[in-house]
Formats: sequence, structure tokens, C-alpha cells
Amino acid sequence: MALLVARCKTHGVSFTLYPPGYVPYGRQRLAPVVPDGSAVVAEAPPRADGGASVGEAGRFAGTMFGAALDAARGELWPSGWQQPVDAGRSARWASTQARRTRRASRLLGVAPGLALETRVLVAEALGVEAVLLHEESRKLEAAAGVIPTSRAVAAVLAALPATGCLVDRLAEAGSVVGLWPEPWRWDPRRGVLQPRPFRSVGTRSPPRPA
Repeated sequence: MALLVARCKTHGVSFTLYPPGYVPYGRQRLAPVVPDGSAVVAEAPPRADGGASVGEAGRFAGTMFGAALDAARGELWPSGWQQPVDAGRSARWASTQARRTRRASRLLGVAPGLALETRVLVAEALGVEAVLLHEESRKLEAAAGVIPTSRAVAAVLAALPATGCLVDRLAEAGSVVGLWPEPWRWDPRRGVLQPRPFRSVGTRSPPRPA
């Protein structure tokens, strides 16, 4: 089952298929999943230098959150002047780490500046308490920077439920904050295109009259 990002256009619907677990418009995995889309729970490899642990968030090593997790462990990528001359395209740059960490903080709803209602929708999509996102965002308002932001990202990742719809939750959150269009899934067994299988955020029924 592959993640599908669809957009309606004037003359029909255009779409792009992504391998299971991959982030739309990117070459990095969005979540640690196996080919059938189910979650994989794996700890990040231990650090030889005894750096700080990122706990449950370590299962996201090797995903688009890897840069933030490195920073949360105190592993800051070198600046341009620190890079070896023959580092090539695979070199990891401080500016890249900062950019990816900021993007991760937005996806997870802890980036400063997000509207309260947006943060609530992200919390619903991720299946975490909205108060967690609010508290982490307040910390970043007081102390910005790569390391504080990375720690906020790690805190939310650690709280994410390890369920089979983990990819869908993260993809929905990214859509809520405007990182990509609304995600849909192609079900090969039924031969249909369907919206998020776990829930639909922002569509609560009005309260019943007393």
C-alpha cells in the first residue's frame, strides 16, 4: 500500500505515488515502516561518545527527523568551513541540519508562530495531547535554536503511538501545516483511492443542545 498525494485540477485529478513511509516531495522516509506500511520499532544505534539519548524517538533514525535527532543528542553537523575538501555531495552541513530541524518542528506542531487551532489539529492527527505541543512551542518561544528545537521534536516523536497508521498520521499533520497537499491512499485490494484510514480531523459534529 503506497501513500498517494492527490490534487484536484481543472481537467481532472493529478497525483504522485510515494513508496511506503516516504515524505511527499522528498527523498527521505517519513516514518520507520516496512513495505506493507506497518510500523517498525527500532532503537537508534548507541553513540560511541556517550551522547544524550533520545529515548523512544530513536526509532525515527534514518527518517526525515534524523537531523533533529542528531542535534537532540548533541551531534551538530559541521559548518562549511569545517567540512573536508573531499566531502562531496554526501557531506552534512549545519545549515541543512537547521533547515530540516525547523521543518520537522513545523510538521509536529511545535514551531513558534503556528495558530492554536492549527496546533490542535496537528495533535489530533498525530494522536498526542495538544498540551504537549503547546508546552514545547512555549519553550521554543523562550529559547530558539537548533538544539532546543530538536529537543522539542524528539519529545513529540517519543509520544507518537507506534501503530500501523503512523505514516498516515504524520502525512496528515504535514498537510495541516501546509507542507504538502492532503494525503490519500491507494488500496490495491479494493482498487479504490481513499482518504486517511484512521480518522478525519477538523470535522467534529456540533455539540448537542442541552
